[in-house]
Amino acid sequence: MITPTALQRLARRAVLARLKNHAPLIALVPKDNIDPTGTPAWPIVLVEAPRGTPIRGGCASGVDASFDVHAFAGPVGSSKTGYTHASEIGAEIETALAPNNITLEDGSHCKLSFSDMRMLKDADPDHWHWFAQLNCRVLKAVA
Repeated sequence: MITPTALQRLARRAVLARLKNHAPLIALVPKDNIDPTGTPAWPIVLVEAPRGTPIRGGCASGVDASFDVHAFAGPVGSSKTGYTHASEIGAEIETALAPNNITLEDGSHCKLSFSDMRMLKDADPDHWHWFAQLNCRVLKAVA
């Protein structure tokens, strides 16, 4: 039996794969800066702080999981403000995850939705932080 924590991990892995393979997002954020190791230069995209509530039922089990998705960006030369850059990255994250149904590696079904999208000014001049909560309902059929 696969646990809710394992389903949450599979959902995060699928979300990151979708983001890393979305060409318009990669045009704004280098692929290595999506869930990077270490501390790369901005722009950066993070999928963090997983939370989950197990779902147990007669016909299905799973997890209601959520993740905080962050995009940090600054200005691009003299052509794009930090606000515009962070906002464009956020929009591409939303677009990449808009086909809101994913089949996970184990065959479970994951439905995605966003809530609580925000933009915050960072401490550095003209640097911004877009973030949202990504909600994932993962269901696995019970045999």
